[in-house]
Amino acid sequence: MKKENIEAKLTLIEANILKILYLNAQSVVSRDEIMNSTKGSIHNPLDRSIDIHINKIRKKIEDDPANPRYISTIRGIGYRLNMS
Repeated sequence: MKKENIEAKLTLIEANILKILYLNAQSVVSRDEIMNSTKGSIHNPLDRSIDIHINKIRKKIEDDPANPRYISTIRGIGYRLNMS
């Protein structure tokens, strides 16, 4: 992935999260779906690591991570990758 013609290096879990969002582009993917796909079905429902990884991805790909253009948070539901 590139930001301003600079290649962003993603960790394996960041790449997996981005892949899940890409495969479901324009659709909302719940935190639980992302957790199940990246960590397996056994996880703590209070685990906020997905949110941390999303923030790290935003810092790497967004021009303004505080006002994300590509990865939207759908409050109380999950995340959506915006392709337009």
